[in-house]
Amino acid sequence: MRYSPTPDCPVNSVNWFDAVLFCNWLSTKERRKPAYARTGKKWKCMDDENKERECDTWRCNFGVDGYRLPTEAEWEYACRAGSSREFCFGTDETRLPQYASFSGNSKHRAWPAGTRLPNAWGLFDMHSNVWEWCWDWYGSYLPGPVRDPTGPAAGTGHLARGGAWTDDASGSRSTHRGATGPLGRFGNGGFRVCRGL
Repeated sequence: MRYSPTPDCPVNSVNWFDAVLFCNWLSTKERRKPAYARTGKKWKCMDDENKERECDTWRCNFGVDGYRLPTEAEWEYACRAGSSREFCFGTDETRLPQYASFSGNSKHRAWPAGTRLPNAWGLFDMHSNVWEWCWDWYGSYLPGPVRDPTGPAAGTGHLARGGAWTDDASGSRSTHRGATGPLGRFGNGGFRVCRGL
């Protein structure tokens, strides 16, 4: 509650596994096919205190109608809303306060969803407010054109996109990337869901 003081603020301090489990819960609640399943394999990951923990490995079925985290490519496509510039509205950073709750106007907290202007596709808070978990493991981009990439098969950190109320204008750009271990919980980190058709 410290960083999201009202119920209409985005959820924060959730790790990647929390987000995956929420997606499955919401899918089941709405009688949709859950997108995520445990593979039965385990791997060693680090928690917030740098202690090694045994974690489940998950797979995603992108072909079902359930809720899931967006891939990094889906997230950026949605953020840009047709723009090829630094921000969904172009390059003029002086317009950022109209679209984003970032370090220049956040007063050290997240703000209620939809407080700022939406992008051209009607999506709010794509630039800042809270970092948003993506499905993908962090890794280098593949060379050449790729259709609907889902990221590397494995890694140590999952991607988060969008920047947060703690970031400056450069951290709020459509292309800005962050990553951390899937057990990471941060006051400026949350998630956004998408759904298959």
